[in-house]
Amino acid sequence: MLALRDEPIGLMAQRIEQIFEGLRREGFSQCNELQSSANLLYLSEGRAELAVGRAGELVRRFKSRGERIRRTDYDEMAILAFVLNH
Repeated sequence: MLALRDEPIGLMAQRIEQIFEGLRREGFSQCNELQSSANLLYLSEGRAELAVGRAGELVRRFKSRGERIRRTDYDEMAILAFVLNH
């Protein structure tokens, strides 16, 4: 899906990196799963910053209910954030 975007690769990479760093600030661990999540959230276009915040909020809510969020759950958090953001 990223390859079908009509955006220069350099700009795309820059935005994905911003999303990645935003997720890191939200407390996500740096790992391959986080990179995949950043790629997914990039697809939310101009709303990526909101989706990053939403992903962080989802993790906090799950943790407050005693759920453990593992790195393998990051992509699910990104998808939920993406869907709830639209």
